[in-house]
Parts: sequence; C-alpha cells; structure tokens
Amino acid sequence: MRPLREMGFRCVYDPRQLPFAGDVTLAQYVAVPEVLADRWAAAGLLASSALPIAMDRFTMSMAWHARRDDDAALHWLMGVIEDEARAAP
Repeated sequence: MRPLREMGFRCVYDPRQLPFAGDVTLAQYVAVPEVLADRWAAAGLLASSALPIAMDRFTMSMAWHARRDDDAALHWLMGVIEDEARAAP
C-alpha cells in the first residue's frame, strides 16, 4: 500500500435547495473528501461547509496485488494517479 495524501471531509450541498449561510446543521448534506468539496465549490457547482459532526482525517492510499508488482503498465498508472493526488490543492 502506498499513501498518497491526508485529507478530511467537508459537507457539500446545492445552495439553491438549502439557502442558508454558515455551517450546515441540517440532515440534508453529503460528506465527501475535502479535495472534492473544494473543487466543486470552486467550480460553482456546489457550496461547501464544515461538517456538523467531528470526523477524523484519513489517508488516501493505493493498494494492489503482489502479483502485479512487476507490471510496468500498472506502475505507470500508479505514477499518474500519485502525481495528480499530490498536485491537488
């Protein structure tokens, strides 16, 4: 297993359906990794807020079967994924 990055969760919602300011306290929310929430909010697709509950941060990792350790194509793909994960804000 290869760790890629640590992240937490954010709450996302459609501000047209839940028009309010501040932290989300309603039951109508979706918890997603913060990198996705930030991208969607920056694109104007969804609003982002802190979760109404405490959640631990987590480490996103890649895992593969040992039989694939010598697979050049898999290592190329894992390198692409790793570069993208580390380049994300």
